[in-house]
Order: sequence, then structure tokens, then C-alpha cells
Amino acid sequence: MEPAKLLVSTYPTLKGARLLELLYTNPNTPISSCALELCLENGVELEQASLHGHVPMPIPYTDAQTLLDIDKRLNQLIALKAENKSDAWDPEIQALTSYRRKCLLPNGHISCFPDHSNVAYNRQKAAIHRLFAKAEADGHHEAVSLVKRRLRLGRWAVYEG
Repeated sequence: MEPAKLLVSTYPTLKGARLLELLYTNPNTPISSCALELCLENGVELEQASLHGHVPMPIPYTDAQTLLDIDKRLNQLIALKAENKSDAWDPEIQALTSYRRKCLLPNGHISCFPDHSNVAYNRQKAAIHRLFAKAEADGHHEAVSLVKRRLRLGRWAVYEG
């Protein structure tokens, strides 16, 4: 029996099995995590979900102009601190520095709020991992290994048939 089919038939109630079945019955077809979410949670057909499962744009934490204003204010505060040799501006400097750190990624790009496709992908990844853990605990190591090699999860999921 095909490994994916074995896992789906053995654990039909698990969300990961339903997700695997959707991907297994549509081999080599990239399906967005949003479309998969519509299919799994709302019972929408895959064709309909693919048409309406849009991938929203992420919303940034801040904008470039705000960061420039913060940098100007930080430069002013540092100059005032050096001029007067006082710690009076330390709380504001720390607050602005903390805000910048929270809004920027390590590479300097502006960070974004998690969007729907990221949230959907994380739920789907967790469901698949629960399925794999349950199957491995029940002794289906070879089937899990074969499915893992064929399955690609992300914003777009694919089962290589």
C-alpha cells in the first residue's frame, strides 16, 4: 500500500491525515496554505479554495519614516547626554532603542505581523508532525520516512507523487 494512503486510512480523524489526503490526491500540485486551510476548516472544495484562497500581504510593524524620526531623536538625545553629562535622557534613549529592536529584524529589514498564510502553515505543520509522531509511535516508521521525503510544506505545500 502507498505510504501516504496507509497513514490516511490508519488515522482518518487526525487533521494531519486529512491534510495529507488532500495533498496526496493532488500530486505535484502546489497548494497555498490558505487554500488548504479553507478546505480543512470550512469543507470548501480544493478548486474553489484555490480560487478564493488569497495570500494577504504582511503588515509591517512600523514604516521607514518613523525609523528615521527615531534615529534623529536618538542622535539629539545622545548629543544632549554628552553635552550635559547627565543620565536624565537614559529612559527615553532606552525606550527608543527598545522600540527599534522590536521593529527590525537582525538583517535590518522591518519586521511584520504574522499573516494568515504563516498562521495557517504553522497549524498545518503542527498537524502533520502530530500525525507523524502518532504513526511512528504505532510502528509505521517506514511509511513516515517515505512520506517525509515526498512532502514539502510551506506557504505552498506539495506532495511529490
